[in-house]
Amino acid sequence: MDYLHREIFLEEEDIQTVLESGRPDEAFSAIAAKPYVIEQFMADSFQTLKDVVSRLCDSPDINSRHDALMYIVWMAVRNIKERLTPRYGEAGVKITREEGFVWLLVPAEKARKLWASDAFALYRLYDDDSESIIKSEMDLESTIEGGYQIGIEVGFVSAIGYAARMKQ
Repeated sequence: MDYLHREIFLEEEDIQTVLESGRPDEAFSAIAAKPYVIEQFMADSFQTLKDVVSRLCDSPDINSRHDALMYIVWMAVRNIKERLTPRYGEAGVKITREEGFVWLLVPAEKARKLWASDAFALYRLYDDDSESIIKSEMDLESTIEGGYQIGIEVGFVSAIGYAARMKQ
């Protein structure tokens, strides 16, 4: 039972929603309420779910099956995110859907270092593909605390593709 969160089936769109969400708690709650998640744990009693989550998390506030499932979804997504997170200096990117603009994603600690060095403009990236420039250290910290992605401008996919063809 300790690895229960690794056995849960989550749909790809739900995983992406959480990974891209600036408000992950709301996303976890919505996923935990989905019938396909509830069905996976029908055979497990509330007490069993609560005990498992209590062993895996420090002082969880579990008052219902929904709360327990939220924690299990959170652990599953965290496990998936850890496997998907680039390692050894590889960078993640975000490409906006409509404009095809490319952002280099910056983890929190690197963003703090970049902010201190004033090497690049940093942006808070929103789920709707909009962005806002980070203007102060307080903006940076609220961006990190809010779970938003932080990016550095790279450019439009079309321009990058054109430049690559010209170089050849």
